[in-house]
Amino acid sequence: MMEESARRSKTKRGAVLALAVAMVVILAIIGLVLIRLGSDARVRSARATTDMAARAAADAGLTQAVRLMNNKLINETVWDNSTLPSATDEPLPGNDATFSFNVEGNQNIGFLVASTGKSGFDQRTVYTRLNIESMWVGIGVREYVDVLSKTIFDTIPAGGDFCIRTNSIEPTAVKLFPGTYVPGDIIIGPGGDTDIVVDTKKSSIIDGDVYAAAEEITFPEPVVPPLPYIGSLPAADGNGLIKLTSANSGIYDSINLGQGQKLHIVNGDVQLYVTGEVRLHQGSELLIVSNATFPSLDLYLGGNMQADQGSLIITEDHINSGTRFKLFGTEPCSSIILMNSGDLSAAIYAPSADVEIKNSGATYGAFTANSIVMKNSGSLTYDTRLLDVDINDQTAYLGGRWWED
Repeated sequence: MMEESARRSKTKRGAVLALAVAMVVILAIIGLVLIRLGSDARVRSARATTDMAARAAADAGLTQAVRLMNNKLINETVWDNSTLPSATDEPLPGNDATFSFNVEGNQNIGFLVASTGKSGFDQRTVYTRLNIESMWVGIGVREYVDVLSKTIFDTIPAGGDFCIRTNSIEPTAVKLFPGTYVPGDIIIGPGGDTDIVVDTKKSSIIDGDVYAAAEEITFPEPVVPPLPYIGSLPAADGNGLIKLTSANSGIYDSINLGQGQKLHIVNGDVQLYVTGEVRLHQGSELLIVSNATFPSLDLYLGGNMQADQGSLIITEDHINSGTRFKLFGTEPCSSIILMNSGDLSAAIYAPSADVEIKNSGATYGAFTANSIVMKNSGSLTYDTRLLDVDINDQTAYLGGRWWED
């Protein structure tokens, strides 16, 4: 009996020992597997991190290239295609990644930008094609557009592209009066909810789409061309008339037209930079005549502008000759108020200004501003001829879409 009990005890101890050994082996295998999984996870994580860093570096290079190209466009009076920007192995701040970019092309065929980001053994390349585009798309604002009276929007020539566009995603950033007709798109800021941002009344008609943009509009400040300092306008004649030609282009301290005074642009391309206020009082007149030279006026504002009710801003034969009055608000210009008594033809580019238009007749042209309030009693016709810009035009910019290899 005792011998049999001893044998059973030894057998149990042997079984327990074998089980313990098996468990140790199994745990060791599980441990090795977990170590391998952890190692693989770390490797995958490291690879994903370097891949993301390479892509971030490529995007950063592309962003810098586009910024430098647009800075070049803004700052060069005449485009120099021999000095296109480039970079080699520029470090990405806060990271070991680097980027390199190169720009090829010209103003006729457009520009191709290629940017390559590197991080560790990973490399990513992204591209964009930049084409010359116009800042005047119809109505473009940083913040809000309020159409406070029934307005019919149209285009010259008929059937052209038109849009109302804002960078804002705030509630009612685009507000339309009942009965407003929009023959195109309404585009809001990236990520915005169109049902919240666009306040359209039931009787408003939008022929195009309403959607959020993929990216914001860029609003570079206008650059004043080099002009001589003149100071004051020429003296008026006995009828209160002042005539300007291209020879009068220059820098002026202010323009203040009183009751019955008239300022006529009679010959050539006239460029005026007014560092102070521009004021057209009731009964005054700013006229761009129509003749064989088709005079034009580029008015740069260093201060604010107001045309009082009862004043007139007229461009003769603008339907056939196009928008020949261009109004540029530089950064100090914060307010433009036009209460024109009659038809108004103007292209306004004033990205830092709040613009108010209360016109008793039809309005023609295009408007780009910080915000726009329209109290027109008639229509606004977008002059699509303003889309025809070249690389040396004040309102040209370089726009395009990105893609990756």
